[in-house]
Amino acid sequence: SRAIRSESMDKYSLLTEVTSAKINAWLSEQADMVRNKANTIEINGNYGTDYLIPYLTSIVENYNTGGYIYDLYFTDTGNQMSSGTGYVPDGSTDFTQRDWFTGACEQDDLYFSTPYRDDDSGKLVITISERLMKDGQLAGVLATDIFVDTLIEIVNGQELPDNSYLFIVDSKSGIVNHPNSAFGYVDDEPISLISASGGIYGELVSYIGSDEKEPVLMKDYDGVSRSFYAQSVDCCDWYVVAAISSQVMNQSRISMLGGFLAAMVISIVVGISISFFIASRMTKPITLLSEKIASGDFSKDVPVTSRDEIGMLAEGFNGLMGKMRTLLEITVDSVE
Repeated sequence: SRAIRSESMDKYSLLTEVTSAKINAWLSEQADMVRNKANTIEINGNYGTDYLIPYLTSIVENYNTGGYIYDLYFTDTGNQMSSGTGYVPDGSTDFTQRDWFTGACEQDDLYFSTPYRDDDSGKLVITISERLMKDGQLAGVLATDIFVDTLIEIVNGQELPDNSYLFIVDSKSGIVNHPNSAFGYVDDEPISLISASGGIYGELVSYIGSDEKEPVLMKDYDGVSRSFYAQSVDCCDWYVVAAISSQVMNQSRISMLGGFLAAMVISIVVGISISFFIASRMTKPITLLSEKIASGDFSKDVPVTSRDEIGMLAEGFNGLMGKMRTLLEITVDSVE
């Protein structure tokens, strides 16, 4: 039973690892594009709109075969934006205060934003950004908005047992996707895992990111008991979470224990039958001896059917009967 449980845990842990690896590979591919273009712009050192707009436009037009790129743009420290899709800001928005700008400025690496739902397309979008430097000073941030339909397709494409599901959690514990429509996006921002359904995932929040290997077992939003497995997406500190029905987890163990129970019942029935058969064979000669003694008929020997202790007893009794018959004959002769 422990071995089967361990095998089930390994199976679903591997499922989350495989899904996480696929998501990491896809996001890394998009991130490499941003990193490569950022390096090219830094090496060139030209941050003017006359150079950047045609350059970024050519990338969007020629390297967007999958349709993932929603926009590719550079914003300098003065809030001037050069967009590859022809977007021209009206000046009412300070992009330097946006999460993708400040997040990229605070770290010397790519920054992955929290997913949000785009108003125009209605699709989920994430922003991948990286800061650019010039002569040791911050020049601005290069960013790309990417549709994440592929991530949802990866998650939905995994084979899962009945009453189980996969979902993604971003670096800020936001629920990227979930089968429960109540855990959708509010004001185009994902609901936090902590606040979902009054905090039912509190234990899961503590489990994510820890070194704990055992899955978290708890009742889910629909009252079903599930085991939760989590695996990080290396490139962006997101997590893939698998919620596996406990009934499915225990199904193999229950089947095995049911088989053992059936085997035990059959064994007991067969054992009792054999015991009755053996006992009957052992007691039958003793019963015949008792009946023979009670009847007083010593004219015939008791049949010997075995060579065990009961058979030896029957032979001894037959010898005694023979001597008694001889004694009776002598007595009859003497009486006559």
